[in-house]
Amino acid sequence: MNELFRAARERQGLSRRELADAVNVVRHGDPERAARAAFNADHVGKIETGKVRYPDDDLRRALRSVLKVNSDEELGFRPHRRLQNSDSTSAGRSRGPAASSTSISQLAAELRRRQMFTPAEAAGSGGVDLVQLRNAVGAAHLAYQRAEYADLVRLLPDLVYRTDGAARRGAEQHRALGILGAAHLAVSKLALKLGDPALAWVAADRALRSAQQAGADNLAAAAAYSVACALLASPGHVADAADAAAEGLARIPEQSSPAALSVSGSLTLLLALIAARRGKAKIALGHLDDAAVLADRLGKDRNYFWTGFGPTNVLIHRVTTAVNVRQFNTAVELGERIDTSTLPPSLVSRRAQVQLDLAAAFTAQPGGDPSALLHLLAAERTAPQIFQVHDQTRTLVTAMLARERRAATPGLRALAVRARINAN
Repeated sequence: MNELFRAARERQGLSRRELADAVNVVRHGDPERAARAAFNADHVGKIETGKVRYPDDDLRRALRSVLKVNSDEELGFRPHRRLQNSDSTSAGRSRGPAASSTSISQLAAELRRRQMFTPAEAAGSGGVDLVQLRNAVGAAHLAYQRAEYADLVRLLPDLVYRTDGAARRGAEQHRALGILGAAHLAVSKLALKLGDPALAWVAADRALRSAQQAGADNLAAAAAYSVACALLASPGHVADAADAAAEGLARIPEQSSPAALSVSGSLTLLLALIAARRGKAKIALGHLDDAAVLADRLGKDRNYFWTGFGPTNVLIHRVTTAVNVRQFNTAVELGERIDTSTLPPSLVSRRAQVQLDLAAAFTAQPGGDPSALLHLLAAERTAPQIFQVHDQTRTLVTAMLARERRAATPGLRALAVRARINAN
């Protein structure tokens, strides 16, 4: 029996059939194709009874996404020794750092290509189940937070395509528009992570317009957050990013609900990062203190509108801000006190960010490279794909290689090889 798997299903309140349906949507994107998929309640039963002990890579990824866990081990999936030995030679296709910087560029190009559909094409698509589609979009956001970027390139455009068609007709257009806004929001986040701020800006604007049409104020504010992030990543638009974040805050009529507190808090944290980028440390600290007040009102770390906002996230942003304003001792002092176990389980990349910030802080100190390497290795274990998309960290590793003392930093070159960073 696989008790871990059954317990994970029951925690989500899903029957075997409901789990199979959700997994098929995540795997295939298109609900019509999902309805024809072979995976069904009987297959779920075989996993729970132990008749199937190690599903294939694609199915395991979908199960992790739907059941909201970070690892195969949490679902009781452990490969046979022969598979483990084979995986060790291939660096693990789905979760290890197998994608090179070139492949990340290819992923970004593929995302751009698949986003370029016409309204006529979208409107001509078949009917959809909005509940399934909403769940699939939510699962896509969680996959992004788990740093599963390669999977999302395949899944997201189909979700946008189907939801756009539903938002153009039928009695539930208004509801579909909200789901469409959330789908565009996920595309914006992914595009920015893959190094395409222009596409991120377009997708965030689409998310904002869809949310406004749906009358979804909190979603519109979350979209404004992504607009600001895209602007911040675009040369010469730092001031525009600050304006967009401030406008996002203004879109929230009141900060009484947990969702409104979460979105307001995330925008306030973004204002802190923007101020730090502009070298305004005192203003950045003021925004951080404002965010801390909102986090205290929220009470604990939540994930409304996929913000991951709460007291721990405020501390993480204090570390990032300290690094940005070159207060490295403060960053180390704060970072080593953070307990990321209080974060929602899906926030894998946020946990890794703490390690990346600490690595940056240590490299700025004399003799700090050995400690920096330990944090880089911890980040790699937490979110392997993040090394392929985090340019600052790739630059950091390159700088460490240039001054390398192999006896002091064993494992640095191996890390560079796994991340496809030139170690020559």
